[in-house]
Amino acid sequence: MRSQQSGFTLVEIAIVLVIIGLLLGGILKGQELINSAKVKNLANDFRVIPTYIYAYQDKFKSLPGDDPQVVAHLGNTATQAGASAGNSVINGAWDSSNAADESFLFWQHVRMANLAAGSTNPAVPAEYQPRNAVGFSFGVLLFGQGQVWLDDVAVERVTRDVPLTGRLGHMEAVGTSREELRAEGLRRRQQDDSYRLAPLQPVNLSFTESAQGARWR
Repeated sequence: MRSQQSGFTLVEIAIVLVIIGLLLGGILKGQELINSAKVKNLANDFRVIPTYIYAYQDKFKSLPGDDPQVVAHLGNTATQAGASAGNSVINGAWDSSNAADESFLFWQHVRMANLAAGSTNPAVPAEYQPRNAVGFSFGVLLFGQGQVWLDDVAVERVTRDVPLTGRLGHMEAVGTSREELRAEGLRRRQQDDSYRLAPLQPVNLSFTESAQGARWR
């Protein structure tokens, strides 16, 4: 008597392989989405720091952490930095745990100003110090010289009493008629007068609010 062996047909095996492939594809895609979300959160952690600085400076005309009038601005529970407060520099290491450093007090100031979420009690570093999406701490560092990137720059026509710095190169006349040449000559003389009266260093670099929005001048 012949025995009959049972097994899977090629169609059944193909169906199982397709299901396994779909499951693996879904798992890999889900992991990719999770990693992408983490990367976006990491980038956002750094992207919002300038927003905190600009918003705080626009509201209180001081840098968070470096605000010499922080008690008047945020209340008696706010901590003011030492002698370096008000020097337009956020002193201290980016990962400082010293309550006297401005980079450490930065987070208390922006949180008490309702610009960021988190603990405002520096006495509990585990809850106070910010952490990113993967659990690592991060901070702010603002001092010394460096490069500046500008976005959405606005050009304004100002009167001659506004201090200016820098000097433009040679500019050709826009026309050849007598009136156009006379106007160009007058413009150049006024420009030269402005250069002679201009200070050697910038004196009007401040964060101001205008009808068109906040801007650096």
